[in-house]
Amino acid sequence: MSFRLALIFLLLVVCSGHVAIGEGSDEALRTDRPVVTVLAPPGLAYFVDAGQEAKIVVVVEITDATRQGVKTDDAGWPAFVAPDANVEAFSRNVTNKTEFVDRLGHPVMQITSLVPLKALKVAEQGGISPPTDIWKTPPGVTKNGYDLPQEAIAPVAKFRFVVEDRAGMRSDSRSERCLLFVAFPREVFVPPASERDEQRSKGGGTKKPVNPPKPPASN
Repeated sequence: MSFRLALIFLLLVVCSGHVAIGEGSDEALRTDRPVVTVLAPPGLAYFVDAGQEAKIVVVVEITDATRQGVKTDDAGWPAFVAPDANVEAFSRNVTNKTEFVDRLGHPVMQITSLVPLKALKVAEQGGISPPTDIWKTPPGVTKNGYDLPQEAIAPVAKFRFVVEDRAGMRSDSRSERCLLFVAFPREVFVPPASERDEQRSKGGGTKKPVNPPKPPASN
């Protein structure tokens, strides 16, 4: 299996796991508003050479920390506030809803959606660093770093999940918990070798400077 295909396969396996964390974290328990957390994939997923039928499993957890009830639509699904195009794609492709109460009595809802990658809207500007092929990274690059060329920047589709309870309190739209980025790098990036690394790969090594010959002693 090639590195690219292995990467895609790994992401699909990771993203397909239904993850249940923590019955609410400290942030969820101390807040006076609902809390939205993206459980899977955890914040960022890369897809290289994804096919037209490829999909990503997205799991979102909503904790009703105020116990006021989270606003839902007529079908009983969470009504996301000012949804972007990608959150709308999430809502259109929901496959499962699980509800439970955490140890402090907060109602919790986990929503699973199987979103086609072709349905995502990629930002027209900006992007993130692509995944790096660690097996081909020159030794000197790890120590000294490297410049990332503009053409290597990966286009990205962004999700921001925000809900509102029946008392009018909204979840924190600035929290990293509620954000998801799906990146589409053109390829796995291989950092360029430095001049010293290139010399070593050719067997040249680094030569020590040769001292000039001493002038003959004068009579």
